[in-house]
Amino acid sequence: MKNSSKSNNKGIKNSKEFSKNNLFLIDNTYYKITMIGILLLLLSMFFTITIKFNWSDNFLSQGNKVSNSLVIFVLLALEIIIFAVIIAFLISQQKSQQKIFQLAYFDSLTDLPNRKYFEDVLPDFVDEVKKYNYKVALIYIDLDNFKVVNDTLGHALGDKFLKQIGHLIKKCLRHSDFVCRFEGDEFVILLPGINNKEDAINVVERIIDALQIPFTSYEKKFYITASIGIAIYPDDSDDIHTIVKYATMAMNSAKENGKNSYCLFESHMNTKLLEKYELEEDLRQALINQEFVLYYQPQIDISTGKIVGLEALIRWMHPIRGCLAPMEFIPLAEETGLIVPIGEWVIRTACSQSIKWKKKGIKDLRISVNLSARQFQQPDLVEVITEILNETGMDPQLLDLEITESVAMRDIELTKKVLGELRGKKINISLDDFGTGYSSLNYLKQLPINTVKIDRTFVDNITDDINQQTIAKAVIDLSHNMELHVTAEGVETWEQFSFLKFQNCDKVQGYLFSMPLPLEDVERILYQDKKFIDKSEPVLSKSY
Repeated sequence: MKNSSKSNNKGIKNSKEFSKNNLFLIDNTYYKITMIGILLLLLSMFFTITIKFNWSDNFLSQGNKVSNSLVIFVLLALEIIIFAVIIAFLISQQKSQQKIFQLAYFDSLTDLPNRKYFEDVLPDFVDEVKKYNYKVALIYIDLDNFKVVNDTLGHALGDKFLKQIGHLIKKCLRHSDFVCRFEGDEFVILLPGINNKEDAINVVERIIDALQIPFTSYEKKFYITASIGIAIYPDDSDDIHTIVKYATMAMNSAKENGKNSYCLFESHMNTKLLEKYELEEDLRQALINQEFVLYYQPQIDISTGKIVGLEALIRWMHPIRGCLAPMEFIPLAEETGLIVPIGEWVIRTACSQSIKWKKKGIKDLRISVNLSARQFQQPDLVEVITEILNETGMDPQLLDLEITESVAMRDIELTKKVLGELRGKKINISLDDFGTGYSSLNYLKQLPINTVKIDRTFVDNITDDINQQTIAKAVIDLSHNMELHVTAEGVETWEQFSFLKFQNCDKVQGYLFSMPLPLEDVERILYQDKKFIDKSEPVLSKSY
């Protein structure tokens, strides 16, 4: 048996299918798994001890004698290479993790920590300040009108300014303070270890002063201001997340007070915010509960004195607060995005009502509906309106969509595209509040519109202010030269009407003729086919 074993062993040693390492394992009666464990142990001792092997045994490899010591050195050399590869891999992994961390937690533009970093470190930060009983000021900074900078100067220049602003803010702080870029043009600062609110105010005033220096580009100067809110932990609240909310409220208050200023949180702001949240919840239920109604304000043709159109204006029949005008809830609807479903409801309801009037014999009455900024930016706006027209059977030529000048000028190329698609479906377009924004008369020829509406702010003093008269004349003349109709809003006196008639304005609307009316009242007027302007009504002889 012994000779047989040796014979088998010799046969295995001479087999070309086995490597030197396999032969080493067999000759020395090691199991492979055991050897792997030994090699790992050797790796762990690599930098601390020197290993020497001196076997006198020899074994055959392909007919040649090979010493054990030679094989073990070969093994060590291979494992050293593996060790080096592992170290290189770990270093590479560490660099990759650092890069991932940088991308996840730092703003690539300003190199400041981002909102995620702020939110992730906040619990540990709170534990520290509680441990040492620190006061902390949270400062919320929002740049004023920065969207205008991006829209007018371009995002590249806007990014350049943001980077400079981040650097300026950091220079106003101590090394122990924390600043992050919270949102696009918003920054949040934590000031730990302050003594009182005056310490926070001093920092804020330094930031405001730093922003007084103009930003320059291509030898032009640009001024950027900020609205800043301050809340103190734990004075205002012992919950840090509430402190963030309070600082935001204080910042919004600073904006409402004229911008380029700061505001400390006060308790009454919390009451105001609670009312806002309650109103928002009610607003979400209003559509479900069918609490909205449409009022209609007549538009009068100056030449005939008859109603040729109605502007549909939404009202909210709040179950507790009563009838709410648009200004009491539309800004909140815009902010929350609820304006989109509400706006669709207005268009659908107005179109449905137009069909009902048509069936009752009231024909060719144009219905005007206002499009909000949020609605106009909806990518499927044209499809939604087309679907409503198809569902209701409304003649598109009797629908007039009104878009304000400021909304139209936000993205002139988008405006031309969307309005062009709507005009292609024979829907009428009116440019509302013309003259109140920052567009030039040159844009009138670029926009596919039918009507220009002169804003009530020009009509108010049109009989006394020579500048208002000049603007109104220019708008009417230019519009007519471009084959556009002109409607004047907010007409409240016969003097205003007479001036507009003298200048050949096409249509007027305002309290002189009718306030916005509920459905029943406006129907009564429509059935009467009332003439609002008697031709015997004298036109003032005053020369304009």
